[in-house]
Amino acid sequence: MRKKLASCLVLGWVALGLSQEVFAGSYKVEVLVFTQKMPNTEVFEQTTNTLKTPQQVIEIATSNDPGQATVAAEPLSGLSSAYEQLSHQENYAVLIKTAWVQVVPDNQAIPAVHIQNADNTLNGYIALKAGGSLAMQVDVEYSQAVGENPKVYHVTEKQAVKPNEPHYFDHPAMGIITLVTPL
Repeated sequence: MRKKLASCLVLGWVALGLSQEVFAGSYKVEVLVFTQKMPNTEVFEQTTNTLKTPQQVIEIATSNDPGQATVAAEPLSGLSSAYEQLSHQENYAVLIKTAWVQVVPDNQAIPAVHIQNADNTLNGYIALKAGGSLAMQVDVEYSQAVGENPKVYHVTEKQAVKPNEPHYFDHPAMGIITLVTPL
C-alpha cells in the first residue's frame, strides 16, 4: 500500500512539474486591433491619455537580439480569417495587425511589448505572464478626434489565455483579438 501511495505521489509531482514548465518557452503572439462603429449608449469622458508605461518594455525588433521580441515572418497566420472578415465589414476598421515571437520564461518578469499604429492613434502594451498558467495583460488606448473634442478609449484587462485559441478583449469602441501559439 505504501509503495502504491509513494508511486502516486511521485507521479503527481512529475505531472505538476510538467504542467509548470509547459508554459515556459517561445511563443508567436498575434494581435489584431480594430474599431467598432456600432451605436452605443455609453459616454466616454476620457479626453487625455492615461496610459502608463510598464517598468520593462521591449519594442518589436527585426533582429534576434536577446531580450527583444522579434517580428514574426507571417504577421497573422492564425488570425488571417478574422482579419479578412473585419476588412470587408463597413462597421469595422483594422487599426493594427502585428505578430512577434517572444521567449516567455516561467516565473520571471516578462517585459511588455509596445504596440503602436502608423498614425499614432493606437498606443499600448501587451504582456504575457507565465507561471502555472499563461495570462495576457492588455493596456491599449485609441485616440480619436470627434469634432473639436478628442476622445480616448482605453482597454486594460488581464485574461488567462490558452495556447492556440483566439482571445477577445472587448470595448464598445474597439476590440482586440489575440492568439498565442507555442513554437
